[in-house]
Amino acid sequence: MYKRQVDPFGARWTYTADPISQELWESRFYWEPVNRMSKAQAALLNLCQMIVDHLKQSGDMNQSALYSLVGGNKRNFEQAINRLKSDGTIDITQGQRNAKIIRLQFP
Repeated sequence: MYKRQVDPFGARWTYTADPISQELWESRFYWEPVNRMSKAQAALLNLCQMIVDHLKQSGDMNQSALYSLVGGNKRNFEQAINRLKSDGTIDITQGQRNAKIIRLQFP
């Protein structure tokens, strides 16, 4: 069994349904802040979610292109990338001219 520390998190579930049949068309969980979380922790988790959302939308990309989409502080961006890599959410491979190619481990 795998015992790894899990940080507190919150989620908000949204959905879109057919107005006539009420059949579910689309659903998604969105990250929500947790009261016990510090501002720095919340900002890091928000940045992680932004990175994952961009990778889902655009597919694999090099780190500098991803940073220009996400923006913000470079140090915080690198912390978020390291966290996602250690969590197994992303994989980083070497591209041409030593570029770091980032891709999601799962779709």
